[in-house]
Parts: sequence; C-alpha cells; structure tokens
Amino acid sequence: MSARALYLHIPFCRRRCNYCDFVTHQIDGFNAETQKAYCQALLTEIDLRGGADNLTSIYLGGGTPTALPPALLCGLLAALRPLAAPAAEITVEANPCTLDYDYLQALRRAGVSRLSLGVQSFDDTKLQQMGRLHTAEQARQAFTAARAAGFDNISLDLIYALPGQSQDDLQSDIKQALALKPEHISLYGLTLSPNSPWGRQFKAGELALPDDEQSAALQELIFSKLK
Repeated sequence: MSARALYLHIPFCRRRCNYCDFVTHQIDGFNAETQKAYCQALLTEIDLRGGADNLTSIYLGGGTPTALPPALLCGLLAALRPLAAPAAEITVEANPCTLDYDYLQALRRAGVSRLSLGVQSFDDTKLQQMGRLHTAEQARQAFTAARAAGFDNISLDLIYALPGQSQDDLQSDIKQALALKPEHISLYGLTLSPNSPWGRQFKAGELALPDDEQSAALQELIFSKLK
C-alpha cells in the first residue's frame, strides 16, 4: 500500500511569535462556537473531497492545535480516526505552555501516537525575544509529562541562526535537547518573511542576524553533534 497522508491546519495560537508568518490568529479573538465551526469545516472539506481513508499519516499542525480546548481537539481526532489505517502515525503539534498531564492523556486516548513539541530554544532570553510564552523549564516539564502520559514518540523543534546566537548558545540547546532523549529532533534555520515582526525590524535595520558564514558554522555544528 502506498503512503497516504493528511495534513490539517489549526490556525490558532495563544500569541503570534515574532518570527512567524504562517496563517495563524490569536485564539482569544475567536469564541468557542467559531473554533468549533472551523473544526467542523475541516471535516466537511474532507467529505467533499472524498477518498480520505486508509491513511498512513495524519498530522495536525498550525498554529498551535493544542491552543484549542481538549474536548474540541479530541473530538476532531475522534472523527478522523476512522480514516486512519490500523498502524497509522497520528501527530499533533503542541507548544509547552498549552499542555498539562490531563491534556496529554486525553490526546493519547484520542489516538495520537506522536507529539511534535515546539521548544525552539532552551535559552529563556531567546524565548522571550522570539515572543514564546513558555520557559525552558516548562518545555522540560511538558516533555516529562508527555512521557508520563504514555508518549513514546516525541519530536522536539528547535530554531537556529537566531539573532545574537553563538555556537556556544546552539551547542547548549542541542545538549539540553539530547538530554531529554527524544525520538526525533528538527532544527530549522531562521527565515524571515517581510510581514513578520522580526522581518519588519530586519528590513528597518533594527535586527542583526548571523551572516552566511556564521549560519554555515552553526549548521556544521548541528551536523557534528547530531550525526
């Protein structure tokens, strides 16, 4: 059987990050009925398109899917499960500040087999600069809670080539990520859209980023540490 995958976009976040130019909206601006209507619209579109069954992968990204109330997100997952093959991988992206043990247990019961945790950095100063709402300690706590809830497939997202980031800074991020022993690590080089807050600051000369040589050195460090 060939791989068949479905990606669903949840366009809600508790707060938009300074580097972000994805289609996202601050969830506080949308009431519960609007959130529910969006999830129903996703299911309606799947029905209209047809052919979405025996899926080997279902991925809920964003935005921040776990910005939704647990009952709403788990209800959406319950509606998707009949479309999945028996051994399908079902992934949900999550930010540490949106998770607790009860929410994680609910996700497991809803059939989520993989968690993609948006840590981005273990440096609290860098997290604040990015506009993230969690701290490094909250990221570690979320990871530990996910393990306790039964997740045995966790991916950590990190960003490199951040403003002012040195090789020592990145090495610290990698070391702390490896200490958690995740099944997967994604490292993304920072890219800025002109429409993001950081993109506008960079265009105005108000934000300094690593140059090409510095970025390449950071990438070489990644290769050497995560070979």
